[in-house]
Amino acid sequence: MKCNSLRYGVVLVAITCFVLLSAGRVRGASDESGIKLTPQKVEIGSFYHGTDLVIEGTVPADCNVAVLVSGERKEHVLKQKGRVGPVWMNVGTVTVEGAPELYYLLVSSDTLAHLASSDILDANSIGYDALRKEITIEQEGSDLDTTFQEFINLMEDRGLYKVSTSSIALQRAEGNLATFKLSVSIPALVPAGQYDVHMYYSRDGHLISNASGAFTVEKVGLPQWLSRLAFNHAALYGILAIVVAVAAGLLMGVLFGSKGKGGH
Repeated sequence: MKCNSLRYGVVLVAITCFVLLSAGRVRGASDESGIKLTPQKVEIGSFYHGTDLVIEGTVPADCNVAVLVSGERKEHVLKQKGRVGPVWMNVGTVTVEGAPELYYLLVSSDTLAHLASSDILDANSIGYDALRKEITIEQEGSDLDTTFQEFINLMEDRGLYKVSTSSIALQRAEGNLATFKLSVSIPALVPAGQYDVHMYYSRDGHLISNASGAFTVEKVGLPQWLSRLAFNHAALYGILAIVVAVAAGLLMGVLFGSKGKGGH
């Protein structure tokens, strides 16, 4: 009986050691991959005109890589332009719900199809086709797909959306690893908030999300004060905006008026 108990104890210890060693190897393998973001905080002040977010990553060699930078999903209310007689004017509103405030997708391959299948891309919100299936558009009497493309064009013009293939160059590193370093422009129009960065790599059509990070955008100084005033005291903010507009108009009138008198 003692012999059986001893053998049972030895087997249990052996199994436990094997599991721990195996877990250690898995953690070690996953720790070899990762990303680093610089800076992790972007401050928007009165003279902010944009900055660059540097993303450095390590992945297994001989794979395709995608980096997705995305912001909070919100409701976007846009003015719809239309012709009324000979004049173009606002004729309604378009509501795009569930679209991220920022969407940058950078891929090492020349097409998204080389990264993974469309089902896998859709499941991970990778690509504009995936976004189209996730957001809702509220609009009367118009082609929703056309409206979605116009929304994408608008966000790209603002520097808030971008899909760029063949934009990640991998450099061979020690062992069976590769590294990359890229810069992403953070425009002046980016809203304050937290932004997520996900790195994926694929082999043989299998997509793996193996690293993620985040950075924040904060308003400081005068932009922060105005933002708080608009949120907490909307009426006062509106009055202040009118006063500033009137003062600017009067100042321009004085300047151009004095120049006109000087010309005589």
